[in-house]
Formats: sequence, C-alpha cells, structure tokens
Amino acid sequence: MRRPHHIPGAGLATAATALWTACGALAQAPLPYPEYLSEDPYQARTEELLEGEDEALARVKRQERLTWGFADGSTLNLYGWLNYGILFFDDGRETNTYGPIDNANSPSRIGLAYTRPAETWTFGARVEVQNLFYSTAFVNQVDSSPDFDFRRRDIRWIEVSASAPTVGRISLGQGSMATDGVTNLDLSGTTVVGYSSVGDAASGQFLRFRDRDLPIEDGPQVGQVFRGFNGPRRVRLRYTSRDFSGFTASVAYGRDLLSNRSDVREEDLFDVSLFYAGDHGDVQFGAAAGYFWDAFDRETLSGAVSALHRPTGLNLTFAAAGSDVGDRTEAYWYTKLGLLSDVFAFGTTAASIDYYSGRDFRVRGSESTSYGFALVQNIDDARTELWLTLRRYQYEDDTADFRDALAVYGGFRWRF
Repeated sequence: MRRPHHIPGAGLATAATALWTACGALAQAPLPYPEYLSEDPYQARTEELLEGEDEALARVKRQERLTWGFADGSTLNLYGWLNYGILFFDDGRETNTYGPIDNANSPSRIGLAYTRPAETWTFGARVEVQNLFYSTAFVNQVDSSPDFDFRRRDIRWIEVSASAPTVGRISLGQGSMATDGVTNLDLSGTTVVGYSSVGDAASGQFLRFRDRDLPIEDGPQVGQVFRGFNGPRRVRLRYTSRDFSGFTASVAYGRDLLSNRSDVREEDLFDVSLFYAGDHGDVQFGAAAGYFWDAFDRETLSGAVSALHRPTGLNLTFAAAGSDVGDRTEAYWYTKLGLLSDVFAFGTTAASIDYYSGRDFRVRGSESTSYGFALVQNIDDARTELWLTLRRYQYEDDTADFRDALAVYGGFRWRF
C-alpha cells in the first residue's frame, strides 16, 4: 500500500505515524479491492481472486499515485484511466478505420473517491464521469464525427455510502444497481477488451444489407443485436450484505433520473443479486446471478460463472441472460476459454477465445453469432495494459439478408 501524502499542520506527524502503523497492520490481512479501480463492484471481487496470494501484484494494482491523507484518518483518491485504440471495421462491403477511439468495453474516466473511518463504520463519497466523446459505442459508417458535448449519460457515479464489517454496505445516489457486473464476471484477464457484451468493441457500427439498394442506416447496429444485459447504473438506494463464507447478496431500488424522458424517469426499478467467490484447492471460482425488473413488468434474469486453475493459468467462463421485450424474450449464452501466463517478467499475459449465441434480438426469430480472440499484455510498473481483439459478427433474421462483419481493435489502457 502506498503511503499517502499528508497536508501540513500541527500534530499531523503523530497522526500520520499512527495511520501508517494501522495501515501496515491491515496489510497483513486481505483487504477489499477498491471498487473505484474496477469497472463494477463484481469486477472488484474478481480482481481479489486474480491477485490471490501475490502480495507484490496486489501492491502494484492498488497503488494510488494521487492520494491525500488527513489527520482524521480520511483519504481522498483521484483516479481514472485512458483506454484508446485503433478500430478497423469491415462490414462486408467496405473497411473503415477509426482512431484513436475510446474503448466502450471499459470507457476512459476520471473520478474522486473519499473515505473516512469512524469506529467500526467507514463513510464514503464518490464522483466519476466517463469520456464518450469519440467512442466505439456511437461512432459508425454514417457518422464518424466526435461529439464533445457533455451529456447526462457521461455521469457514472455520484454517491455516498456507509459500510461496516458486521452490517454490509448501504449506498445512495447514482451508481451500480444490484445486477451491475453480474454478466461481466470473468477471470480471464482479458475483460478490458472482451467479455460477454461482445458488441462493445464496435457497438455503434451498422451491419450491412446484402441488397445494395437498401440504405445502411435502416439496418441494425452491432450493439442492438449483440447485447450483454449487464445491470445498469441508476440513481438508487442499494444494500450489499457482509460476506458469508464467500457469499454476498445485494438489493437495490432506483430510477433513471438522468434520462431526458420524463416517462423513463418515473419508472421504478428493482433488482437483486447473489455473488460467490472462493478458492477450492488450486481452482479459484466465482459465480453471480441477478434478477432485474421494473414497474412495467419487464424482467431480466442473468448469471455467470468463471473458474481459474492457478497452477496452469487455464480459465473458463460462462454467462447467460434473458430479457422480456414485448412479445419476445431476447436471450444469449456466452463462453470463453482463456490462459494466463508469465511470458514476460514485467506483467501477466492473458489470451482468450470466446463464442456468443443470441436469439430474438430486434425481431422474433433472429440469430446473433459472434466469436473472437483477445490478447492482453500487462506492464505492471507502468500500470498499463496493451490489448488486441479480433471479432466476427454474424446476424440473421427474416426481414432481410445481412453481411458478416469483422472488427480488429488494438490499443492500450493506462491507469492513474
């Protein structure tokens, strides 16, 4: 754990020494991975699994460069990352290049996280915004121009929280609903560029009709027919239980108060989830399940399991979800085989292949198929990941014939 910078003042030297001693004592026991260093709360738990007993790796991953400590034991962390790459997208008729373009698998962001201990409780506050000005989430063949307007969708977190080891955690404000991260559960080490939401690498792109006379903008976008059904971030009240032998449960009630539509802002949202993480001999295992519904009886059921064999680095992930949409149920299943290895001394190398099969997206009877390869090279001391993915998209429905598409996307994520 990095020693924080302290502001000057009377008596602070003594307080700093006491705080540093306390931090050293805590470091001897496993510490929760800070949620703000991960994509969502469940990814923070999987980071703990990946760290395992590797104390050196834990120190590198958890090191904060911009941390301020105060005499009352509170800390303020400025954090974030840049995640950019070059995207080549072949829609079956033409190939377009975009870049540097933000990676919607894990958008660039900046945030402030404040914590203050008070006896057995820890109080916190968090503000975080993301960069979607020029992102794979929106850029496509029709409109490849950046949008520098700051929008409500760019606000990821504005919350306050209170937690205690014997009680759990209560959170209020904009942030993760209980199901956020359920389908992202993945121990492969390649989630920075590929996970169950396979559309994110090129979600704004249009799929081409085989009929040249049909305008491309009348077709589906990748993100509309290759969905992951990961839980949302909303203005909510959330409770997460304490750990019970590796199990934690969460429940949340919220509303989409950042929406521009008044009818959407008035919808009540509810969800629950159950998460498990643990070691079983040489195998590290994680599993999550969630159920999300709203006032209009739209329901989403989701789940994922992931296992890592630590001696070999082999890992396997499976995720699935279904959501009622009108007269149909959109659903998919996803599987990934990965390998973690120490090819280089400066950081872990992660590689994976995956397969996605979805149905009934956009119209009843449609089929969405995708398979891909991902490679991630960690450079620990620089807190950087170099990543590359190749992904094929295939979509079919009864309304028209569509061409297959190929995305090749490479770049880096640098954390600060």
